[in-house]
Amino acid sequence: MDKAILLIRHLVEKTGTSAIQWEETESEGEFQASFSSAYSVRIETRESLSAEDTVDYVVSIFNADGKLVEELSDVDVASAYQRAYNASAFEGMRAMYEAARRQAMGVDEALDALISDLSKFENSKTSGPDTDVEFPPEEDLPF
Repeated sequence: MDKAILLIRHLVEKTGTSAIQWEETESEGEFQASFSSAYSVRIETRESLSAEDTVDYVVSIFNADGKLVEELSDVDVASAYQRAYNASAFEGMRAMYEAARRQAMGVDEALDALISDLSKFENSKTSGPDTDVEFPPEEDLPF
């Protein structure tokens, strides 16, 4: 289990620094990173069996033939991860999942493109009932 905990820790850290290239898979909500060692890792959410109205984060390791080698959920590694790193496996794997999803889905690129498109309209005045609405400057926006 020590190696599995170390693997999860490295995946969390390297995903947080964008060092891992995540891609979409054929299954919605599942993301994959392939490595030169001929192994790949997938992360997904599953309905929690231990808590209502929540999900578990699951990391699966596949070999070059596409066969499942190991599967680890945040529940499986929770206590060992907490002891080893004084951190929550759930929170770490949730952050990894969200970063993998954002990267694989191109969220930042989509936001940049939309902001760029919308900024073209900043200097043009349109007529209509909502034209007198004032918005705060961009630096005051909460996101």
